[in-house]
Amino acid sequence: MLIVQSRRALLSWSNDVIASIVVLILLITWISDLLKASIPSSSESNRLSASFLRDGFCLSPRFDNTHFFCSTFDALCGICCLLGHIALNGGGTGGNQRADVLKGITAYFFSHSYGHYVAGTELIEPGSTTNKESMELKDVIVLTAILSIGPMHCASYLIKAKKISKTVGNTFGILTLIFITCIYAFYIQRPCYALLYINISIILTSALPKVFMVGFQSENDVHIRLSDFTWLKYFTSLFVTMVVFCEPFHCDSFISKWGGHFIFDLSLALDAFTTLIAMPVEDERKRNTKIE
Repeated sequence: MLIVQSRRALLSWSNDVIASIVVLILLITWISDLLKASIPSSSESNRLSASFLRDGFCLSPRFDNTHFFCSTFDALCGICCLLGHIALNGGGTGGNQRADVLKGITAYFFSHSYGHYVAGTELIEPGSTTNKESMELKDVIVLTAILSIGPMHCASYLIKAKKISKTVGNTFGILTLIFITCIYAFYIQRPCYALLYINISIILTSALPKVFMVGFQSENDVHIRLSDFTWLKYFTSLFVTMVVFCEPFHCDSFISKWGGHFIFDLSLALDAFTTLIAMPVEDERKRNTKIE
């Protein structure tokens, strides 16, 4: 039994490692391509897809406006999560934990939907998002709210794993949020890169600290990793990581033909669904999972 539990904990840990490596490769490649684009005399070819580097998204010919389609999909997912949150809050104390998770997922889907709506609107108007060099204050506020998901989730996870105190966790979350927001506000700036930056920041700030602070060998680490592990959630998380990597690198070759950025939004919805599926068995595992 111990061997099986340790192997599953190792898979959970390796998932964080893979996500961190993939996002770091994407981040380094993105920065490299941006630097090459800033040098007119540079003859080096870009590693990211040309359309993705230009638009900041993988737009698909399957939709009249990929952003509007994704915005509608995200809004519908947000409404479903909101209804679930309301139902669980009124259904007794047993669903409160899932209700809290749904509240965060609801906020993310609505914020993501708004981001797509803004990008889609400006895409069909003169002076599109790709031509703007700064975001309006309200958009920066929305961006900050979305970016908070990564560091706050990681801080909560590390506090739950008893790796850091609540005070340290909250401080870590706030400082990390300020740091990643300032990077976007003062360096990247271009609104068309907002969702790409969101994906990179959330995954990196969620996964990388867990790689170094929550392992897979000690009793406490195994227990905390098994508390939210299911095979369905494991493969769904891998799918999200794969989409995050493939969209910028292979947009022009095949991703745009399959649905473009919508594939990523769909993967997020699947990941949220599998996360909720895993939660009802969490309390049972806490009672029955003993590391001997």
